[in-house]
Amino acid sequence: MAVLKHIESQSKFYLRAFHRFGRLVHSVDTLLDFPEITRIHAVIEWLNEQWCINDLSKNGVWLNDKKISKNQNIPLKKGDNIRFSEVNNAVYQVICVDPPRDLLLPENASHEDVIFLEQYHFLPDNKQPEVIVFFDSQQHCWYYETMQDHLLTLMSDGQNLYIGGQSWYLFQAESTMQEKTVELKRQPNNNLEFIFSLSLDEELAELKIKKIKLH
Repeated sequence: MAVLKHIESQSKFYLRAFHRFGRLVHSVDTLLDFPEITRIHAVIEWLNEQWCINDLSKNGVWLNDKKISKNQNIPLKKGDNIRFSEVNNAVYQVICVDPPRDLLLPENASHEDVIFLEQYHFLPDNKQPEVIVFFDSQQHCWYYETMQDHLLTLMSDGQNLYIGGQSWYLFQAESTMQEKTVELKRQPNNNLEFIFSLSLDEELAELKIKKIKLH
């Protein structure tokens, strides 16, 4: 499970398998609300059994004080320092590079108290369980069942669950592994041309598909 730590505040946060950083509120996983940050500024994702960072911005990303190349997957290792801005000097340190895992995170407690989800969980413990949390491998989703009335409920990302008087929420890191950055390459026998346009303020995007006449 990859974890970043904000050096100044010492706050920690977990990464999804495809984790977006930027200032587009409803489309990123970590909001970076600074003028120099672009809408989708960078992505950290789990690729080929390692975590990589990809700069998608106009203004740059720095890894260990060195500006990285754009649109390239740069491997990360424990102890690396990341800056998403040259103006705002906030530093994020990579403190864990384990594979992505789904979690239960406490609402009002330290993130040190996370529950790493396996196939089945009897919570809060096996002796006096209140709920059973389990993963349906056929439907690829999480459920919980209350022991009192045996009510079965489908869980969604961010959903709250009350166990032992404490509120937890589901953090789905693995389920985003179907998302990934894709490099579009022209195929040898493809007679289509893709024209992608982006406005200077990144507010508007347009994709045109043009058929090329073959001679």
